[in-house]
Amino acid sequence: MKRLILALSLAALLATPGAALADSGSGVTAIDCCVPSAIEVDAPDPIDDWELWPGDNTKSGTLTVKSNLAWNVQVMDELDYGKPQGSEGKMVEWTGSAYAEDPVLLANALRFQVEGQDEVTLGGTAQGLWSGCQDPCAVTHFDVSFKQQLDAGETDAVGKNFHIVVTFVAATCD
Repeated sequence: MKRLILALSLAALLATPGAALADSGSGVTAIDCCVPSAIEVDAPDPIDDWELWPGDNTKSGTLTVKSNLAWNVQVMDELDYGKPQGSEGKMVEWTGSAYAEDPVLLANALRFQVEGQDEVTLGGTAQGLWSGCQDPCAVTHFDVSFKQQLDAGETDAVGKNFHIVVTFVAATCD
Protein backbone atom coordinates (compact mmCIF):
# COMPACT_ATOMS: atom_id res chain seq x y z
CA MET A 1 0.00 0.00 0.00
CA LYS A 2 2.89 2.33 0.80
CA ARG A 3 4.25 1.74 -2.70
CA LEU A 4 0.93 2.67 -4.27
CA ILE A 5 0.74 5.92 -2.29
CA LEU A 6 4.37 6.76 -3.20
CA ALA A 7 3.69 6.04 -6.86
CA LEU A 8 0.52 8.18 -6.87
CA SER A 9 2.34 11.02 -5.09
CA LEU A 10 5.18 10.90 -7.65
CA ALA A 11 2.69 10.88 -10.55
CA ALA A 12 0.90 13.90 -9.07
CA LEU A 13 4.19 15.73 -8.64
CA LEU A 14 5.21 15.09 -12.23
CA ALA A 15 1.79 16.14 -13.54
CA THR A 16 2.01 19.51 -11.77
CA PRO A 17 3.59 22.04 -14.18
CA GLY A 18 6.83 23.48 -12.86
CA ALA A 19 6.84 21.34 -9.71
CA ALA A 20 9.80 19.19 -10.77
CA LEU A 21 11.78 22.20 -12.07
CA ALA A 22 11.60 24.31 -8.93
CA ASP A 23 15.35 23.89 -8.19
CA SER A 24 16.70 23.86 -11.77
CA GLY A 25 18.21 26.49 -14.04
CA SER A 26 18.97 26.91 -17.70
CA GLY A 27 21.30 28.85 -19.95
CA VAL A 28 21.99 29.30 -23.62
CA THR A 29 25.12 29.45 -25.72
CA ALA A 30 25.20 31.34 -29.01
CA ILE A 31 27.79 30.06 -31.47
CA ASP A 32 29.04 32.11 -34.42
CA CYS A 33 31.70 30.96 -36.84
CA CYS A 34 33.31 31.88 -40.09
CA VAL A 35 34.96 29.80 -42.81
CA PRO A 36 37.98 31.78 -44.04
CA SER A 37 39.59 31.20 -47.39
CA ALA A 38 42.40 28.77 -46.77
CA ILE A 39 45.16 27.23 -48.82
CA GLU A 40 48.11 25.11 -47.87
CA VAL A 41 50.82 23.66 -50.08
CA ASP A 42 53.19 20.85 -49.14
CA ALA A 43 56.19 20.91 -51.45
CA PRO A 44 57.79 17.68 -52.65
CA ASP A 45 60.40 16.14 -50.36
CA PRO A 46 64.02 17.30 -50.80
CA ILE A 47 66.11 15.51 -53.42
CA ASP A 48 69.57 14.81 -52.05
CA ASP A 49 70.74 11.77 -53.98
CA TRP A 50 70.48 12.91 -57.60
CA GLU A 51 73.34 11.91 -59.88
CA LEU A 52 73.32 13.81 -63.16
CA TRP A 53 74.53 12.26 -66.38
CA PRO A 54 74.80 13.88 -69.82
CA GLY A 55 71.31 14.17 -71.27
CA ASP A 56 67.95 14.69 -69.60
CA ASN A 57 67.78 13.60 -65.94
CA THR A 58 64.45 13.22 -64.12
CA LYS A 59 63.37 12.82 -60.49
CA SER A 60 59.80 12.65 -59.23
CA GLY A 61 58.02 14.02 -56.19
CA THR A 62 54.55 14.72 -54.88
CA LEU A 63 53.01 18.17 -54.47
CA THR A 64 50.00 18.36 -52.13
CA VAL A 65 47.47 21.21 -52.11
CA LYS A 66 44.66 21.72 -49.59
CA SER A 67 42.16 24.49 -50.28
CA ASN A 68 38.52 25.37 -49.84
CA LEU A 69 38.52 27.75 -52.87
CA ALA A 70 39.69 27.57 -56.47
CA TRP A 71 43.49 27.79 -56.52
CA ASN A 72 46.70 27.71 -58.53
CA VAL A 73 50.36 26.99 -57.78
CA GLN A 74 53.39 28.77 -59.18
CA VAL A 75 57.05 27.84 -58.93
CA MET A 76 60.14 30.06 -58.81
CA ASP A 77 63.77 30.42 -57.79
CA GLU A 78 63.91 33.26 -55.24
CA LEU A 79 67.72 33.19 -55.03
CA ASP A 80 67.44 32.06 -51.39
CA TYR A 81 70.38 31.56 -49.03
CA GLY A 82 72.90 33.71 -50.89
CA LYS A 83 72.41 32.23 -54.34
CA PRO A 84 74.15 34.58 -56.80
CA GLN A 85 72.32 36.98 -59.11
CA GLY A 86 72.17 35.72 -62.69
CA SER A 87 71.73 32.10 -61.61
CA GLU A 88 67.93 32.17 -61.61
CA GLY A 89 66.56 28.71 -62.35
CA LYS A 90 70.00 27.09 -62.56
CA MET A 91 71.68 24.75 -60.12
CA VAL A 92 74.80 26.31 -58.58
CA GLU A 93 77.95 24.74 -57.15
CA TRP A 94 77.40 23.90 -53.47
CA THR A 95 79.93 23.29 -50.67
CA GLY A 96 77.44 21.34 -48.56
CA SER A 97 76.45 24.34 -46.46
CA ALA A 98 76.71 27.34 -48.81
CA TYR A 99 77.09 28.29 -52.44
CA ALA A 100 80.72 28.19 -53.56
CA GLU A 101 82.68 31.39 -54.12
CA ASP A 102 83.02 31.97 -57.88
CA PRO A 103 80.71 28.97 -58.45
CA VAL A 104 80.14 26.79 -61.48
CA LEU A 105 76.54 26.98 -62.77
CA LEU A 106 74.85 24.24 -64.76
CA ALA A 107 74.13 25.52 -68.25
CA ASN A 108 70.41 24.69 -68.28
CA ALA A 109 67.64 25.77 -65.93
CA LEU A 110 65.70 23.19 -63.95
CA ARG A 111 62.34 22.25 -65.50
CA PHE A 112 59.10 20.97 -63.96
CA GLN A 113 56.15 19.09 -65.22
CA VAL A 114 52.96 18.24 -63.40
CA GLU A 115 51.27 15.19 -64.85
CA GLY A 116 48.98 16.24 -67.72
CA GLN A 117 50.31 19.82 -67.89
CA ASP A 118 52.90 21.64 -70.00
CA GLU A 119 56.51 21.70 -68.87
CA VAL A 120 57.65 24.85 -67.03
CA THR A 121 61.21 26.20 -66.89
CA LEU A 122 62.29 27.53 -63.50
CA GLY A 123 63.30 31.19 -63.38
CA GLY A 124 63.43 34.20 -61.11
CA THR A 125 59.77 35.04 -61.68
CA ALA A 126 56.79 32.89 -60.77
CA GLN A 127 55.77 30.40 -63.45
CA GLY A 128 52.36 28.75 -63.29
CA LEU A 129 52.36 24.98 -63.01
CA TRP A 130 48.80 25.00 -64.35
CA SER A 131 46.95 27.09 -66.84
CA GLY A 132 44.05 28.72 -64.97
CA CYS A 133 42.68 27.74 -61.58
CA GLN A 134 41.95 24.32 -60.15
CA ASP A 135 38.63 23.52 -58.50
CA PRO A 136 38.65 23.38 -54.73
CA CYS A 137 39.06 20.01 -53.13
CA ALA A 138 39.89 18.88 -49.61
CA VAL A 139 43.32 17.43 -50.49
CA THR A 140 44.86 17.08 -53.94
CA HIS A 141 48.12 15.21 -54.67
CA PHE A 142 50.08 15.74 -57.89
CA ASP A 143 53.04 13.91 -59.34
CA VAL A 144 55.75 16.44 -60.22
CA SER A 145 58.74 15.65 -62.45
CA PHE A 146 61.94 17.61 -61.87
CA LYS A 147 64.04 17.64 -65.05
CA GLN A 148 67.67 18.72 -65.42
CA GLN A 149 69.46 18.70 -68.76
CA LEU A 150 73.23 18.19 -68.45
CA ASP A 151 75.17 19.02 -71.59
CA ALA A 152 78.02 16.68 -72.54
CA GLY A 153 80.40 19.65 -72.63
CA GLU A 154 79.86 20.60 -68.97
CA THR A 155 83.15 19.05 -67.88
CA ASP A 156 83.73 21.82 -65.30
CA ALA A 157 80.77 20.36 -63.36
CA VAL A 158 82.32 16.90 -62.96
CA GLY A 159 83.05 15.98 -59.33
CA LYS A 160 81.16 18.99 -57.93
CA ASN A 161 77.90 19.21 -55.99
CA PHE A 162 75.08 21.53 -57.04
CA HIS A 163 72.13 23.06 -55.20
CA ILE A 164 68.94 25.01 -55.77
CA VAL A 165 65.98 25.94 -53.56
CA VAL A 166 62.63 25.83 -55.34
CA THR A 167 59.74 27.90 -53.98
CA PHE A 168 56.17 26.70 -54.56
CA VAL A 169 53.62 29.51 -54.13
CA ALA A 170 49.94 28.57 -53.75
CA ALA A 171 47.20 31.17 -54.02
CA THR A 172 43.45 31.20 -54.17
CA CYS A 173 41.91 32.55 -57.37
CA ASP A 174 39.70 35.63 -57.43
